[in-house]
Amino acid sequence: PVVNTRTDRTESRMILRGYGENDQPDFGVLASTAGQTVELKDLGPNEILINEVSAKTLDAKSGDEIMIITPEGERIFILRAVLKNGGLASGGSTPVGLMGLSNLQNVFARNGEIDRIGVSNLGGIEDSLVHSEEVTQYLRTELLNISVAERIFDLLNTEEVIEQLNKKIDDVKTSDESKNDLRKVVRELGSPDMSDEFVALIGDQTVRGLVQLTVKDLDKGALTPQIALESRDLGDFRIDDEKADYLRLANTIGNGITTFLSIFGSFSIVVGLLLIFLVMVLLAAARKIEMGMSRAVGFKRSHLMRIFMIEGAIYSAMAATLGTMLGIIISITLVELLRRAVGVDDFQIYAKFTGTSLIITWGSGFILTLITVVISSYRISRLNIVSAIRGLDEEFVKGPEDSWGKRARDLLYAL
Repeated sequence: PVVNTRTDRTESRMILRGYGENDQPDFGVLASTAGQTVELKDLGPNEILINEVSAKTLDAKSGDEIMIITPEGERIFILRAVLKNGGLASGGSTPVGLMGLSNLQNVFARNGEIDRIGVSNLGGIEDSLVHSEEVTQYLRTELLNISVAERIFDLLNTEEVIEQLNKKIDDVKTSDESKNDLRKVVRELGSPDMSDEFVALIGDQTVRGLVQLTVKDLDKGALTPQIALESRDLGDFRIDDEKADYLRLANTIGNGITTFLSIFGSFSIVVGLLLIFLVMVLLAAARKIEMGMSRAVGFKRSHLMRIFMIEGAIYSAMAATLGTMLGIIISITLVELLRRAVGVDDFQIYAKFTGTSLIITWGSGFILTLITVVISSYRISRLNIVSAIRGLDEEFVKGPEDSWGKRARDLLYAL
């Protein structure tokens, strides 16, 4: 528990983290709510940083005394600054306090002990993933017990195990990600000697658990306990590519939301296209006499189609531009409302636009509208000259029906 001695407000779920003072630059910048950049190496032995979530609960501000209560006793720290959520300061609904690694070790009387080691790849948030698989494989190969991995390889390298893994791969209930992992395991088991790739795979607790679950019925159920027993000596470290896992989860959630919104958005698109078709027909109806007189003095149907297609193309470009701009504004608004409504630990929601996505959005809107305009223009051009000049409806003067072949040729000629 943590107490602000000035306000007597308490946060019982505070997460205290200590980082190596010289390692902070590799994990991003710490920005305070006052707009200043803070570095862990500048903290005194009795100073602490907290994020916005903690500050709101404790009603804390810079200079307050923060009491940390542990089984070892009570310690008073001076609040150096309140950090903006994000990065090492986390976010969502996670209350976090930061200090130097040595200070945190002293607070819990665990000098020289470290719970977790973070590895920062080269690059930014997304492009650093290029190195994630290679770095993870290297660490597992170097830090895991190779002799134990060989014994696990020998336990799994049997025809019965490979057959069982292939059955799991063919099962429709198996997720695509699990199928990919099992295919890699089967490929490695097909080799006579163990490779570094197998060490990396079996060092992944998720993959190892999946394999154990798949082969649980083999050898009268004795194989899974043997693998579990060997895994205890596989290594003192558990190497996880957490960032890649979180980004894959984010992509899965994003794709699901995109599919959901696309299904409902398609109805709006269909209604919009029908509305465009109706508007073009109504515009033609208002100019029916003018169109009939134009046909009487020598205009062809293709000429009328071209006139309405040019007019419709202008409308399409204007509508696509306006729709894209409104879409950006509405998207930013909805994302901001979602970000404030949903507090997810260490998971930030923000709007992001790229030039490619904007071009695709504008182009798809323009093309769909233009196709609708072409179809409506063809329908408009098929008017009876006499009835148009007299302002009569088409059903009063029926002309001979054109064949579908002639209609297709007229449409292609107009295009």
